[in-house]
Amino acid sequence: MKTAKLSVLALLWSFNALASGFALYEASARNVALGGALVGSTRDATAVYNNPANMGENTNVMVTVGATFVNPFCDVAVNHKNQNKMNAGWFTIPHAYATIPLPGRFAFGIGEYSEYGIGTKYNTHWGLAGDSYETTVEQITTSPVVSFQATDDWSIAAGMRISWIEFENRRHPYRQTTQYMNSLPMPYSMVFGSDNTLKSRLKGDDWALGWLLATQYRITDTVRVGLLYRSPIRHKIKGDFDLSGRAMNADIRGHSYASGKVELPQSITAGVNWDATERLRLGYSMTWTRWSSLDDLNFHIPYQNTLNGSRSDESVRFNWHDVFRFGWGGEYDVNDWFTFRASYQYDMDPSSPHHGTTMMPCGHRHLISTGGGFYLGHGISLDLAYSIVLMESESRWITEKGIPGVTPDTRSKFQTRNGITHMLSASLSYEF
Repeated sequence: MKTAKLSVLALLWSFNALASGFALYEASARNVALGGALVGSTRDATAVYNNPANMGENTNVMVTVGATFVNPFCDVAVNHKNQNKMNAGWFTIPHAYATIPLPGRFAFGIGEYSEYGIGTKYNTHWGLAGDSYETTVEQITTSPVVSFQATDDWSIAAGMRISWIEFENRRHPYRQTTQYMNSLPMPYSMVFGSDNTLKSRLKGDDWALGWLLATQYRITDTVRVGLLYRSPIRHKIKGDFDLSGRAMNADIRGHSYASGKVELPQSITAGVNWDATERLRLGYSMTWTRWSSLDDLNFHIPYQNTLNGSRSDESVRFNWHDVFRFGWGGEYDVNDWFTFRASYQYDMDPSSPHHGTTMMPCGHRHLISTGGGFYLGHGISLDLAYSIVLMESESRWITEKGIPGVTPDTRSKFQTRNGITHMLSASLSYEF
């Protein structure tokens, strides 16, 4: 097979079990427990993520490190026939932050966290394996930020977002086409054959840059509001495409260079935090994400040359729309060494019921979280959190392309039910 370009935009037909689209918001254990309601006021090193303009609240050097462990699964059906569960196993989302007060009302911070991620895994021979049976996308952001206390009540911040992304996608090309051809009477069923064992693998990575702007304003001594803008990040991913197996009663092997472009969408987050009492603190956050920028994905399938002697372009129309994510959270200091936290979030699904892919189950999501902070003494604290994500039952139509001039396209209804994700998070912090 000749080397050819393959757009990796197809990799973003994917499911992030935590959020609509494929965004991640699990920046720390305290962030998970409070549902991200730390935009108006943060008061720890995770201000680098939640709102860098809040770094001026930290009077000492602060460091936070930890990870969130995620286990997504759901029931799936194809044309109302139950399939094996989608169970991608456990994934780890690491995080690390540091903030440093500087002279002249400045502060510096740096963080490493994940803004996007995907994990889906189905049985390799399930009904829509021709669309996908396993997808993994990992993204890490390294973000240096600087804040400035412009007045006693108003602060601003800006920073860079150095993004690295790696993907891997596997599927069984033309499985639906094979089933269609085998259902035809002889001699038509012999055209494609019944021994389609084709497997494809697409893998690549890339570095790119983005930026952010943030601000915080203190309305009263107990009420603060914050606003954060994250720019789009445009990746040009490079990697490899591999194909192996049998089709049309022949062994097929192929390797191709792969390249393509993908834009991680821009977002705006706003929030308010209120110190209701000396022990009780409440917060609210709202995030708008411009998912409509991922409208159409166009790509080439080089192995079609092997199957029918021609190359054809394919495209998937997402028809995604912009959506919001809302979070309400609160924490209460039970005593000097323990703080209880709880939250609820509602995460809207940007996808269309008319177009899409099995790499991302559809449905709005409800996140219920709880956790606690433990002060261990000598400036050390431990935060723990648990969150359960409940996904609403939904369905969408999946179109699998046939071989041009040989077989028609097939259209199937993909349904997801009983979607649940468990998340466990832990963070260790030290204040110098």
